[in-house]
Amino acid sequence: LSSQSAFAYPTGIAALPGRLLVSEAESSTIREIDFRQREAPLSTLLGSDRLFSKDLSAFGDSDGYAHSVRLQCPMGLCALSASSALLSDTYNHKIKVLVAPSALAINEQAEAASVSRLAGSGRRGFKDGAGATAQFDEPRGLCVQEKRGRALVCDTNNHAIRTVDLTTGDVGTWTVIEGSV
Repeated sequence: LSSQSAFAYPTGIAALPGRLLVSEAESSTIREIDFRQREAPLSTLLGSDRLFSKDLSAFGDSDGYAHSVRLQCPMGLCALSASSALLSDTYNHKIKVLVAPSALAINEQAEAASVSRLAGSGRRGFKDGAGATAQFDEPRGLCVQEKRGRALVCDTNNHAIRTVDLTTGDVGTWTVIEGSV
């Protein structure tokens, strides 16, 4: 990276083989730093800001591919596999799966990255249940419990830790019972 590289409020980072994904809350984008690329290793993977434009107002809630994706203040990012990550789309109150195929060779173009909802209705609230009907209130930090097939999510304004099944998207509330940890 050069001294000209800039980020707009980076809030999350996930390490994938040979690259890092960085969530930027202010520009509502996901950046990729590809350590295999000698020229221009920093690029915009998801979102409309091609590379830190001065217009930071291109946000929304639209799943899809590459620059057509609209996020709103993505804060959490956690690796799922060599080519995917879990993403908290904080102001859209959703947990999403980001698929980021890697180029097979240096200077080869990878397939476009994509994002899709795993859990959260998009309405602010507190509701356990099926992925599309569950509600969060500004989810942020997250981690994956691979052996249990779930993610733990910091549901910030609900002051709770929520669980998300990585296969079904079903959401629950994690309860800690004294003496059980």
